Amino acid sequence: MVNELLSAWGPRAKFVDDLTALEIVPRNSPSLMNHIVADIHSFAEVNNMKLNPAKCKDMIVNFLHFNTSVLQPIIIGATRVESVSSFELLGVYVTSDLTWSVHCEYIIKKSNRRLYALRKLKRSGVAPTDILCVYCAIIRSVLEYASVVFANLPQNLSDDLERVQKRALAIIYPNYSYDDSLKLAGIEPLVLRRDAACKRFVETILPGNPLYPIVHSRSAPVNHGYKLRSDNVARNIRTRTDRFQKFVTIKYAT
Repeated sequence: MVNELLSAWGPRAKFVDDLTALEIVPRNSPSLMNHIVADIHSFAEVNNMKLNPAKCKDMIVNFLHFNTSVLQPIIIGATRVESVSSFELLGVYVTSDLTWSVHCEYIIKKSNRRLYALRKLKRSGVAPTDILCVYCAIIRSVLEYASVVFANLPQNLSDDLERVQKRALAIIYPNYSYDDSLKLAGIEPLVLRRDAACKRFVETILPGNPLYPIVHSRSAPVNHGYKLRSDNVARNIRTRTDRFQKFVTIKYAT
C-alpha cells in the first residue's frame, strides 16, 4: 500500500516504514516540498496512518551565492518540521555541507568502544588469528559500512579511520609495527579496501541501473559526423571541484 507513494512522486525513496523525499530547486524558484509533504500527510490519513512530526527532519543543501527565493519551513498539520544540518539515512550521517566529518566521528566512536573486546580476548590468551576474526566482524565492518558513499575522504579523516585499525592490530600484535602487523594479519589498509570496494561497486552497475549512463559516459562514443584523427571520441564529464572529480561514479567511471 505504501508503495503507491513512490509512483506519485519520483524523487522519493521508501525504506520499509520510512520515507525520504527530496527536491532539486532551481535558482530563484519556489520550493514545492510543502505540497509534497501535504500529499504524503493526506495519503497517511486516508490509509488510517499518522505522520509523527517529531521524527521528521528537514535539511537543505545549498551552495548558491545568490538566490532570491526564500525556502518556507515544512509544516505537517500545525507542527513545524525541525530543520537540521545533518541526519542519519540508513546508518550514514549526511550533512548539509556534504562533508563526512559527522559520520566519521560517529563510526570512530562506535568502533573504539568495541576495542575493549579485543583487549579482553588478548588477556584471556585467545589466538591472534581468532582475535583478528573478531576485529573484522565487529569493528572493521563498522568502519566499512557503506564505504562507497564516503570513500572520497580528506586525508585527515582517512587517517582518523586508519588509526582505529592501527589500535586494533597493536592489541593483536603488540610487538610489531603497523606495516608488519598488516603482513602478519594478511589484511590491507582501510584506504585500499575502500578503493577496491568502489571498483567492485562500479563493476556491478549494469544496463538498466540509473547510474549506468553516468558511470559509462566517459567511454561512450560520440557520433558527430566529422572525419577526425580519432574515430572514437569519448564524452568527458566536466568536473569543477576536486571533491566531484574523486566521487565514486566519476573517479571510477569506465
